[in-house]
Amino acid sequence: MCLDIQELSDSTSSCRVNLRTEPNACRLTFALVLELQDLVLEHVEEIAALDAMDAGKLFSDVKTSEVPSAAEVLCYYAGAADKIHGTTLKMSSEIQGYTLLEPIGVVGHIIPWNFPSQVFACKVAPALAAGCTMVVKPAEQTPLSALYYAYLAKQAGIPDGVINVVTGFGHTAGAVLSSHMDVDKREDAMLLTGGNTLNKKGYFIEPTIFINVTL
Repeated sequence: MCLDIQELSDSTSSCRVNLRTEPNACRLTFALVLELQDLVLEHVEEIAALDAMDAGKLFSDVKTSEVPSAAEVLCYYAGAADKIHGTTLKMSSEIQGYTLLEPIGVVGHIIPWNFPSQVFACKVAPALAAGCTMVVKPAEQTPLSALYYAYLAKQAGIPDGVINVVTGFGHTAGAVLSSHMDVDKREDAMLLTGGNTLNKKGYFIEPTIFINVTL
């Protein structure tokens, strides 16, 4: 699903459903992410052309290295989808203790311009494996491949509202995403690839909003 900034609020609200609420969710996620990987490899030339045009990269480098690397990340985390589980604990008294790993919820991803395909995969794939939904804001300089990945995700059968892409500048779209109350405020709910300087300046993160950020 590809969005503009006016639709971001509705998008984050609609993301509330997660993949792990479905029957056989882990097996379904495994199959969907593998299908996305296959589509990425099938359309490697189109993706490479978009990244080469947007980021000023050599087409041959993107085609032979960066996009295949993104596909490998998708493959890796597809295999992780059915291996996320809790632990039964040995207790000192006659009570039962266990841990249960659950999806964070709605995750925000802000990705950079220099490796748009690889960073997109590195952020989106583990979130998918964990059963999270997400809103992705690519760099304003290199948005095209992220939009194309969202299109391929829909072709792969990933439900609408799971991967949402919103384009725009950091001080507009990035600030709205990072301060939006429907992006979960638990650990690592906002992933920003960039330097601490941007965060300290409040360029992406509104200073009045408390949110867990991974830089």
